[in-house]
Amino acid sequence: MYQTSNGVVTDAQAAEIEALNKDIWDNFWKIPREKRTIADWEKLLEIQVLVKK
Repeated sequence: MYQTSNGVVTDAQAAEIEALNKDIWDNFWKIPREKRTIADWEKLLEIQVLVKK
């Protein structure tokens, strides 16, 4: 079980969240610095922090 800002999630849900977080992070860093937009930066805010219970 993991705690997120949205409540408690199962290990399976946490694995899905981790995969989404990794996709968001990897996609952000693939964008050249000079081409990053505000929307690209705001997408980083969708990353969820997982805390093991």
